[in-house]
Amino acid sequence: QVNANGGVFRSCENYGLKELPHRIRSPHVSAGGENRYHYVGRKVGMYFDCAPSVLPLLEHSLRLNQGVLRYATLRPKTKMDKVNSAKRDNPWNVRTSPAARHASS
Repeated sequence: QVNANGGVFRSCENYGLKELPHRIRSPHVSAGGENRYHYVGRKVGMYFDCAPSVLPLLEHSLRLNQGVLRYATLRPKTKMDKVNSAKRDNPWNVRTSPAARHASS
């Protein structure tokens, strides 16, 4: 779906089977009985570039896939994120200004 909508698929990394920290119930109603709870899962990372309008389509197809228990869409940090975090008025900036250093001593 990424390539069909003008995106670029970069890579897919298989992190293998992992024991889950707790049992996870399948979100699909059709998975009944023994298949309802999962104790082991395969972790996979997909890296791609796409337009923001493609993400809801991709997440919808992941939600409908019975082989997917959980998914998360993350955006990697860019150079502009680093520039914006270096601004003084950013409350999440961990660096202190020279005035704040003098006031605390």
